[in-house]
Amino acid sequence: MSKGGHKGLDWSFREDAGSDSDSAVELTSSVSLSPTPDRPVSPVLGSPDKESRHLFLAPWHLQVIEGVASILADDVIPEGTVCWKSSNTNCFVLSEEQFSILKGSERVISDVSAGFYESISRFGSWTSDELGATRVVVRLDGSQYTIASAKPNLQLITEGHGADLSFKLVALRNISAGETLSEDWDSFHRRVEAAPLLDPLAGVCLAGPSKFGVGLYTCKSFVAGEKWWEADGKKNAISLSVAHVRTLRASHMCDVMRKLDETLRTYTFGDQISKEFFLILDNGRFVNHDADHPNSGADHPVTGKPFHSKGYTSASGFIVDVPIGTEIFENYATFEEDTEIAPDPFPVDYASKKILESSAAGHV
Repeated sequence: MSKGGHKGLDWSFREDAGSDSDSAVELTSSVSLSPTPDRPVSPVLGSPDKESRHLFLAPWHLQVIEGVASILADDVIPEGTVCWKSSNTNCFVLSEEQFSILKGSERVISDVSAGFYESISRFGSWTSDELGATRVVVRLDGSQYTIASAKPNLQLITEGHGADLSFKLVALRNISAGETLSEDWDSFHRRVEAAPLLDPLAGVCLAGPSKFGVGLYTCKSFVAGEKWWEADGKKNAISLSVAHVRTLRASHMCDVMRKLDETLRTYTFGDQISKEFFLILDNGRFVNHDADHPNSGADHPVTGKPFHSKGYTSASGFIVDVPIGTEIFENYATFEEDTEIAPDPFPVDYASKKILESSAAGHV
């Protein structure tokens, strides 16, 4: 179970993939959507089919100048135009509670966790669903590079709720050709500051320095067979797929979004039941690996039954008695050995148009 800071999934990441060029790099594509009666043909990044991770529905392009990304309109975008739609691969969503749990987790001594929080707090768009529940939408396909403006020309709108939840970026007014696209990012960031800090593991365990970097330590004594952590996709974890990572890597990645990629490589674990990847939001992600002498595991040491409850996909419990102040170790193989999701085969050259060339070749 890759909750530790040193055992992540192999996403085939290229550390020497290059850096942003000082010159302008425009990421565009000749692929177009079919025209509709009320709107002309619109170029998109990626493919326009239902599996597309780049549902850019307006004539715009991403521009990178001296490492700073922005989105410019290629043509007039009429008021009310839907410029972007969410899919099950081009973004992920946190509830306000999930964000607060991430905010309340350790991010001082862990550089990766600090980068994780920075990426979500800077590029998470805050909105509310039809029932008034707050959502934080993290877009992965480059559409997050709209600029901040007190008078934005785009607004993120939520439709539906629950399993039918979806999001779209809509033009608030007519947008001129060449105009930079903008959102009210300042209001999003104020929501970040106002969010409370939650720690569901308070009184159970605490993150601290370890010989492996960062570790997790018990705050009290436990006996073998006690469950101490459970993955809850509505609270302390979010589920992702390889397609999410491909979408992120096929887009331009600034330094902050590269930190999100590093987080995915470090703090995800493959779930044996759902066959998805889980990204842990609380301090449970700091458990380190020990194949020979783990003190925590997925199965009860006496009954052999999984610790997870009905309706949940993964949990951890102690397999030996542990005193207060003990560092928690797990054998990651007991959580991941049967997971069948293959690593991401798509390495990305961040600074090159090869990103789009590979997409056109069918690698994304």
